Amino acid sequence: MNQPEKPRFGVQMYGFGEHAYIDREGCLRAIRQILHDCDYKGVEMLSFWGMTKNDVSGFEETIRKLGLTLSGTHCLALDPARESESQVDYVLSMYEQFKSARNLDIVCFASGRVLENPSIVMSEVYDHFSETVVDLCTKIKKMKHGGRVLYHCFERDLKRGLSEEGSDALPVEELCRKIGEKIGKSQHACEFKLQLDTLFACNAKLNLMSLKRLQRMVGSLHVGPWPAGEYLDWKTIIETCREIGVSQFIIEHQYGGALMEKSAKSMGDTLRKLRELIGVQNEG
Repeated sequence: MNQPEKPRFGVQMYGFGEHAYIDREGCLRAIRQILHDCDYKGVEMLSFWGMTKNDVSGFEETIRKLGLTLSGTHCLALDPARESESQVDYVLSMYEQFKSARNLDIVCFASGRVLENPSIVMSEVYDHFSETVVDLCTKIKKMKHGGRVLYHCFERDLKRGLSEEGSDALPVEELCRKIGEKIGKSQHACEFKLQLDTLFACNAKLNLMSLKRLQRMVGSLHVGPWPAGEYLDWKTIIETCREIGVSQFIIEHQYGGALMEKSAKSMGDTLRKLRELIGVQNEG
């Protein structure tokens, strides 16, 4: 059996809420402190939205100065009711502004309208999603920046396949199949993977057999806080994620209006717990 890749840790700026927009440098300094004893210090941006060319230049300089690595960004809300080509072009135009960042994870996700409407069947809207994602994969491949596309899985993406037998396919498997068929034989599209949200997956009571169905499909895992008295076997969940090939772990907390220092402390606590479960020694 192949040994799992060395884990890489990062922090999603979403956990800092409004500070991610009004005090980017302060957020980056807090992330540097959270990841101070990690070899790889990853930063996942909240999005490109609202950034100017000057913002990009200053952001990159701060990233470099603090010894951090920009690993990716959430940036594309998929919705069959919205025109997606302009969104894709905007994402690519912003990515081109970055001079030093390479091989970013460009993360897309279902829009709130889709996720919150119970009458919408996820497996049906994946037809539209697959076209948009393949378009994005193809255009990113043409760029010299490199990178890959991730689809961020929420609870509705994981609604099926939750029986004890785990016999039913997860809806998101259909998306992977559709995209895989379109780019699998092509040399003109970048890599496509899933980004699994631990918190939402666990709320959906995702069982381990279902998780194992995603073998080699998951590029990174978002990890939320560890609630007191949690009934889930987090150790087994993390071990299973490692078995299916997950090597990148992103700390993401839901922002609750807290001070930046409090948010940083909470995410630091989550990182220490995560490293213990993976078996990486905590230092400092």
